[in-house]
Amino acid sequence: GFLFTTHVTPEPPPAAATTSPSTAAAAAPPASSTAKPDVRQTDQAPSGNTEVLRNTAPASTAVQPAAVPVVADKQQTELYPPFTGTWLITSVGETRDGTAQRNIMQQQYSCEFSGTDASGTRYKNDGKSNEDYFGYGKDILAPANGTVVEVIDGIRENSPGIRNPYAQIGNAIVIQHSSKEFSVLAFLKQGSIRVKAGEKVTRGQLLAQCGISGNATEPVLHYHLQDSPYLQTAKRIKFYFERAMITNEGKKQLHSVYLPAAGEMISPE
Repeated sequence: GFLFTTHVTPEPPPAAATTSPSTAAAAAPPASSTAKPDVRQTDQAPSGNTEVLRNTAPASTAVQPAAVPVVADKQQTELYPPFTGTWLITSVGETRDGTAQRNIMQQQYSCEFSGTDASGTRYKNDGKSNEDYFGYGKDILAPANGTVVEVIDGIRENSPGIRNPYAQIGNAIVIQHSSKEFSVLAFLKQGSIRVKAGEKVTRGQLLAQCGISGNATEPVLHYHLQDSPYLQTAKRIKFYFERAMITNEGKKQLHSVYLPAAGEMISPE
């Protein structure tokens, strides 16, 4: 990280002495002098140790407030889980069979979420129809404020176990949060998208419904964050969610900042 400090302008060197060497020596203070040197303290940290100094309280007798936890690689935008209810994180940045991947950076840091019932089960009956899946048709929400920059709709939905390799992203929405952060929500249900390009959205606003379009083999939400609006060339960004309730091996824990992990259950606080 960077450490910014107050700039101290160095004083100009003293004028050249006009006295003789013997006179200068006589004028110099003795070695035992108690005069303190002119020392100017700055916040400059030694190279390689900036992180330690930044999280260390200054030398003071005053009580300092507790430091806010800092995640070094966290994105600028505060993102929240884009749904209600409980969802299973089925994959995180994994290469799926049958997926044409041209750039390794484009497959990183993407997540797929599958809706579940209260027990964590993804589907009922034999799971052979889209309606068997608890996530199918569930509301998908805006993860943060932003502007919709692209909407893809009209892609026919698949049946469980079947992909669409010709329209892999399926029905999708791209939202711009800042100049370098764009949310992509994909595999949406055909005809369910409620927003259009150019529209401003607020966090928690209804966007669409979970579907099974594109490269999905069951009803899931695909989500990732990227650095530009161009799906074909953008670099994906590691992202964290705010205020997420996580269930792992039957234990629930509220995370103020959460990095998704495959196999865990997630729900908004």
